[in-house]
Amino acid sequence: FNNQIGLTNNYKGAWNVYVGFTSGKVLISDTISGTFVVTINPNPLPPSAPTLSPTQAPTLSPTQAPSASPTSTPTLSPTQAPTVSPTSPPEVSPTLTPTMSPAQAPSVSPTLTPTMPPTSTPAVSPTLAPIVTCTQLSNTRFLFRTKKSKGGVTKYIGKSCNWLKKKSPEKAENICKKKISCNGKFGVVWNVCPQTCDSCLSCDQNPKALFYLRTKKKKNKDIIRKCKWLGKQSPEDVEAICQTEQSPSCYGTAKEICPKTCSVVTSCGQFVENNGPNIFK
Repeated sequence: FNNQIGLTNNYKGAWNVYVGFTSGKVLISDTISGTFVVTINPNPLPPSAPTLSPTQAPTLSPTQAPSASPTSTPTLSPTQAPTVSPTSPPEVSPTLTPTMSPAQAPSVSPTLTPTMPPTSTPAVSPTLAPIVTCTQLSNTRFLFRTKKSKGGVTKYIGKSCNWLKKKSPEKAENICKKKISCNGKFGVVWNVCPQTCDSCLSCDQNPKALFYLRTKKKKNKDIIRKCKWLGKQSPEDVEAICQTEQSPSCYGTAKEICPKTCSVVTSCGQFVENNGPNIFK
């Protein structure tokens, strides 16, 4: 299920799918757009079978015969001769002499003085940040570590959200903070296990999180940077980097991974954190 038309990279699309509800509905969710509730349409048959023949036979001949000749003879000449000249001579001049000045002098100033300040002070920021639908599957796996063999082959080791949930709160928090990498098979831990990592708010940000910056054309290599690095750039560069719409790698764009630093395009800097613990504060 592709819930974002036109996006084909590994980071986009549905993360979780739930089926088996008695209502027959299916829940589909991701970390960007929220939850979609869909109904499977089994393509029902039409309410009745089509008729084999038309309901009435067509008439064999017209109901009335056409008239043989026109009903009346046309006139040979106009009924009245046209007038040769106008019935009355036109007026030589207008009936009224135009006025040289306006009838009334305009007012010098408006009748009412406008109020200078607004009647009430606008709110500086909304009270709460928006919340993304927070779901995770216990068997979904994230990239835990990489290991190189003696032959130089890199092996990627993944762990499930169920495995992470069984760890002590301190151990799970440490894993959620430090395991920031991904590959084509395993995602980043706080995206895969948002409930365990307490990373459900759309404006949550890990300073150590990695995002896709650009691709080197000569080596065809993706350049990855941390949110902490992005926060040290000039406002102009931050705005330009945060305008990136798509990522060809498993790492998301700057505005997806660093929403607070990219507040110029995400508006996350205007929100107040919801009450509750968050490991990325």
